[in-house]
Amino acid sequence: MLDQIKSLREKNPEINLWEFEFRSENATAFNNVNKPPFDDIRVRRAMQMAVDVETIAETFFSGIGNATPQGTFANSKMGVGTPFEEWPEEIKQYYRYVPQRAKQLMAEAGYPDGFKTTLHASGRRGSSYEELLANYWREIGVEVEIRTFDSTQGVALRRDNPGGLIGNIAAITYDAVSTLNWHTCAN
Repeated sequence: MLDQIKSLREKNPEINLWEFEFRSENATAFNNVNKPPFDDIRVRRAMQMAVDVETIAETFFSGIGNATPQGTFANSKMGVGTPFEEWPEEIKQYYRYVPQRAKQLMAEAGYPDGFKTTLHASGRRGSSYEELLANYWREIGVEVEIRTFDSTQGVALRRDNPGGLIGNIAAITYDAVSTLNWHTCAN
């Protein structure tokens, strides 16, 4: 889609295009942090530190997007979120690309040689993003098998929490009002 936007912009310079925040459907999460190896926060931190999100934003996403970490409330929303620059250094350090430190954390967690896991991802738009992540994680010893699922299987994966990783989930940029409604409205 980014290629189509670039082509449209090049062929029709008179067209105005505006950027706006939207959720990413390329988010990947730990499907169950109560099961090994993801029950150890050092493993989760290592996997975060092993991924160069700034390079991914510049290359894979062609410079469109914001690689700055943020909490549940987006950093730019109504002054509610805490900007990354104001996070404690104890937390910020885990959101930087430092593969050597990631390897140390893996060893400290008892996985000096890494481990194998599965990344379940929707097959609706390919798995190139998941393959990119798997390549980063391979550098710290995590071997990832990518398995695609359809929407029905995706619901079961989220419900049953079999462990491993789950991809193609929406990484939503929340605003305070929507989040408040989400947490307080009856289902």
